[in-house]
Amino acid sequence: MTSMYSHAHVPRWAADVLVSLAVLGSAFVPAGQYARVASSPTGVLIALAAVIVLLPRRRWPLPALAACVALFVLAGALGVLNPAFSLATAIAVWNVAIRTDRRTTLIATAIAAATLVGTSLAVTTAELLDARVVQYAAVIAFAGAAGDAMRSRRAYIMAITERARNAEETRESEALRRVAEDRLRIARELHDAVAHQMAVINLHAGVAAQALPDRPADAQDSLTTIRQAVLREIGTLLAVLRDDSAGRPRPPAAEIGLGRVDALLADFARDGLAVTVSARGAGTRLSAPVDTIAYRIVQEALTNAHKHGAGHTAELRISYGSGSVDIEVENPVAFHVLHPAADAPAGHGLVGVAERAGTIGGTVEFGVRPPDTFRLAVSLPISSAGADPSADIPNTGPPAPARISAPTSVPDPAAGATS
Repeated sequence: MTSMYSHAHVPRWAADVLVSLAVLGSAFVPAGQYARVASSPTGVLIALAAVIVLLPRRRWPLPALAACVALFVLAGALGVLNPAFSLATAIAVWNVAIRTDRRTTLIATAIAAATLVGTSLAVTTAELLDARVVQYAAVIAFAGAAGDAMRSRRAYIMAITERARNAEETRESEALRRVAEDRLRIARELHDAVAHQMAVINLHAGVAAQALPDRPADAQDSLTTIRQAVLREIGTLLAVLRDDSAGRPRPPAAEIGLGRVDALLADFARDGLAVTVSARGAGTRLSAPVDTIAYRIVQEALTNAHKHGAGHTAELRISYGSGSVDIEVENPVAFHVLHPAADAPAGHGLVGVAERAGTIGGTVEFGVRPPDTFRLAVSLPISSAGADPSADIPNTGPPAPARISAPTSVPDPAAGATS
């Protein structure tokens, strides 16, 4: 509760001075036949004692109240009652109310009021319902109610302030999360768009370097292919990086799906990768997120086969079931990339496959099968209600991790490139 007073307009020392002057001043104010002016040294000393016990009231509210009540009883017993003692008790009750809970306030207020009324009845000839007696209970009750109201108001203001601060922090964290997700989406889209063309450029650059001395025509064809691929990549990069906040469509994500696999295979065939395709249960309608993710996974798997595989061949199997679509891609490799003890792939392509599948609850397995065949198997649920069509990672949590199948044989690492 200490923080409540950090914004007070009146300094604490000034409040203490005002309270002390009010208590001392009230000791010399006539208040009827049952209260006397503090003309005797005893009354003055007790009034000074009430001022002193009120000084540490913020740190020890209940002991300060008990001391004020005790001084009232002492003044009554000595016959020097005056308004200073009831005012000091009322200030102590108010202090208890703003620094403790409501239950403590009610108990302390009731005990203080009962003690003051009982003392006044014991030392005077007044009756219980006499106005001069009832005033003690009324003053104490009013002080407790006012202090409780102030405590409730301060707690309400603090709660509002805390909610506003939390809302501001939530907005900032939400903005940072959206930025991170957008960066991840852009990175994934760039990888999907660039990986295949980079493989083509790398392949034709090697062909051009080998053919340039003896077969300049073949080298020229390869360089032409590289130039066209570069131009396509520039357009793709601009499309991915273009700001779509003004309502412009994002071209790649909404138009791709397994229906375009034939065109994708034709592109790979022109670049030298022969793909054998088999499909079961074709015709099952997939939701847009599943269709997009499935296409991206096939694209990534065939790109890896083209870049790292041996023999320039691959097998693609697509199975449409009642609840899922299963994709398997196998290609020969000279040796495997994944160490049997590894927990995750070193590259970004298979990580992206696992992330995309995880966004809709799919599973991914990959590894080297004997003798030397790399296999990627992905199972995607057909129903993906609520998924993002752009295949971004949703807000509900991180994507499901891929399960890595450890190879059962270890081919010779000197025989070829990694997969």
